[in-house]
Amino acid sequence: MAKEVLGLSTKGADQGPRFHSEPARRVSFRVSRGRVRGRTPTADVETTLTLEEQIRDLSSSIINTYSRFDMHLKTQGDFVVDGYFVGPSDAALILPLQEEEALARFREDIGKIGKLGFKRLPPEWHLIHDNLVSTVTYFEECERLSRGEKKMDYREYLLKVSGIELRLIPWKVLDDEDYSKALEILSQIGLKFNGRNPASVRAALFTYKQFKKYDSPVEISERFKFYDNGHRFQVGMALGGLDLRKVDFRTVWVVENAWWRMYERMGLEGNTLFANWHERHRQSWDEGSIEMYATHEPLHFYYGYLVREEILKGNLDPAAGILPIPSPGCHQFEGIAQTVSHFASIDLSLDAQLAIGLYRLEKRALSNGLYLLETDPTLTIDQVADRIRTYIPLKNPEEIRTLLEEGTTRPFERAYLPIYGLADYEFMTFCIKANPQQKAKLLQLALSRPMTPAQLRQQEDRILKAA
Repeated sequence: MAKEVLGLSTKGADQGPRFHSEPARRVSFRVSRGRVRGRTPTADVETTLTLEEQIRDLSSSIINTYSRFDMHLKTQGDFVVDGYFVGPSDAALILPLQEEEALARFREDIGKIGKLGFKRLPPEWHLIHDNLVSTVTYFEECERLSRGEKKMDYREYLLKVSGIELRLIPWKVLDDEDYSKALEILSQIGLKFNGRNPASVRAALFTYKQFKKYDSPVEISERFKFYDNGHRFQVGMALGGLDLRKVDFRTVWVVENAWWRMYERMGLEGNTLFANWHERHRQSWDEGSIEMYATHEPLHFYYGYLVREEILKGNLDPAAGILPIPSPGCHQFEGIAQTVSHFASIDLSLDAQLAIGLYRLEKRALSNGLYLLETDPTLTIDQVADRIRTYIPLKNPEEIRTLLEEGTTRPFERAYLPIYGLADYEFMTFCIKANPQQKAKLLQLALSRPMTPAQLRQQEDRILKAA
């Protein structure tokens, strides 16, 4: 993932801007795994090990392989691990592992998990297993497409790589709830427009953006820090008075022609938040979007911190401390970050409320647009872009077409772009049904217990039924 680094970096939630030539390499927390430091034992040796020893060695193998494979990919300008909440005990000794061998080891580990059986393993092993399946499937798909072969069926691909079931978010929800709510906030801000005329809405938003936007990464970083300082206290209170000031990260500005505006890399010895100053995003840094991202992005770092705490307490297997991307765990990871203001009492400005509402509308519409293109071969990108443009008033038609093109042709975007809308819809559906105590329970779980999307739904149902 090549990128131009601007060199501007902001460290921590309470420190001012400073300059760096490049982002520091993220290192990881290392868990000593005892006797085994390489591959898992052979079948003959396995018969002499206790179940606990087999799980320990399998966990160590998975952490080791992900770390080595990720190291190899970094030499190619890419990566597979978004967050290390643990790392191999022999980190100083490991060498990069190329794709073919890494995937072979992952397939072997998948088989070992199946042999042990989920009934004999802690719940987090469902996600550990599905992460392995996801990584293998994703890189197999990349290789398949590089040979010019047909892409995998969308339903199967989403289920294996992202752990989510293909679905269409009801258009009525986008119309009657999301779009109407955004217009209501826009009216409260004081702008005049005709809500029945999408062009009028876009014109009002354009005027609003001109007055609210920031043109300097330094100013944006300062505003981000301001909102982060306040909101992290409110999130900490929702988590039972947890002090989140110790969760640190630095912001590095880059220029990359990509769909994302911000993304994170996590590790104990250095968390990094990348911000994109490419022309695709340069005009979109306004007051509300900055506050929205200052609410969303730090949640990823809180998640890494709290998962690591659970591992240290012995409540989670260390292999659950590896977050591959894409993977089924990203559904929970993105969903709670996007909806946290509905789970915690966060004092948001009208600007931020508008930004969150428009972001939600965009991500749901994009998810639906990708669904239409993947399930109806008679539709063109232009037709679908026209269909969803009303719900994405902040982007021009060319950018909407680009997103649809990327989301149907590139393996990463094909797996990841639908997550935002679908995860948001699931978490918000829970919020509508839940009382404050139930929301607090799910917030605690979603930020500390890595789960598959299916396990998350089970927890949601359990919490709601316990009322």
